[in-house]
Amino acid sequence: MDQSARAGFIKKFITASFTSEEQEEFVSWVKQASKAELEAAWQLYTELDAGNPDHEAPPITFREALERRLDLADRPARIHRFRWYAAAAVLVATAGLATFFLMNREDKPAEQAAPVVAKIDLPPGGNKATLILSGGRSIALDDIPAGKLAMENGVNIQKNADGQLFYSVTGEAGKSDEPIYNTISTPKGGQYQVSLPDGSMVWLNAASSLSFPVNFTGKERKVSITGEAYFDIKKNKEQPFVVQSGNQEVEVLGTEFNINSYLPGSISTSLLEGSVRVINTDSRQQVVLQPGKQAVLNNQEITTNGFNADNVTSWIRGLFSYTNASLNTVMNDFERWYDVEVVYAGSIPEFDFTGDIPRKLKASQFLEIMSSYPVKFSLEAIGGKQRLTVSAR
Repeated sequence: MDQSARAGFIKKFITASFTSEEQEEFVSWVKQASKAELEAAWQLYTELDAGNPDHEAPPITFREALERRLDLADRPARIHRFRWYAAAAVLVATAGLATFFLMNREDKPAEQAAPVVAKIDLPPGGNKATLILSGGRSIALDDIPAGKLAMENGVNIQKNADGQLFYSVTGEAGKSDEPIYNTISTPKGGQYQVSLPDGSMVWLNAASSLSFPVNFTGKERKVSITGEAYFDIKKNKEQPFVVQSGNQEVEVLGTEFNINSYLPGSISTSLLEGSVRVINTDSRQQVVLQPGKQAVLNNQEITTNGFNADNVTSWIRGLFSYTNASLNTVMNDFERWYDVEVVYAGSIPEFDFTGDIPRKLKASQFLEIMSSYPVKFSLEAIGGKQRLTVSAR
């Protein structure tokens, strides 16, 4: 990429109007550029970006990594430099070249780089799910084309071009004495979005399920989940929305919230908008949440606390987002998203990870980012299954 092309890309970068081909060319140039060339690019960026001071800064892990690499600690105007170099790092990380930035190219010997032994590689997860109709028929949603899938009790079930599942009530919708239920479940490495008969939206994360009536006809709209789901509920004061998860119920009128029940014996409910009542169905303990609060049901007791909304909802925005997360927390996400068994050789390395990782990265690219920490990985196929071995270094 010559100087003229770089200048053109930087102008487009500021307005987010660059193409994927231009990004790839810029990434290749950044990988081999000298400090002097990067400084010149930064100078041009700051001049062009002078009227755009409100850009959001990328994750701190990238800024810290670039600070080490470029030795900027004693230079003036560090904040602007961080924005430019960190933005470049995010581009490179997305392209799977994050390791280049997560070590000091001139000062760190190659043998000290954290190894990622990848005898195989794994693609990221995607829109994968199975729909089970009331009669027991199963439909693999990732294999079937868009269009009408079925009709249950006068309710049309369709898959749109974006891969979302829609339930629409027709004028012929029946009012049977007993609700007719459907279940949608995602495997490891899967996610899916569902529009319920009342227009409420549900996002299912990997290794999760949602059971619901094809038509809400009773006094309440009740569904049940396992795993993790994000809800955007249509308001209906006459018919409250209820989510059952293990021994917890969440009563809603209209709101946005996330429920995570991955950990055995623990369920967290995080409220972004509106108001919900969280109920322990065993002890009948109840708490009413306000926006920005999280209820955690653990050991038969509900406790409340604040939460980081960006971290909790990052998965529906295509990110893994962490703030002081343990390696075990990060690897649990990796295991579900890439459908791989994670095992530890020796004790689990202890450190806190803060940063964002795009969910669209391949497994090896995810591990390259994590390998800037005192940990090493070996990804291989054993007996027809994928296994990741994690150990300290």
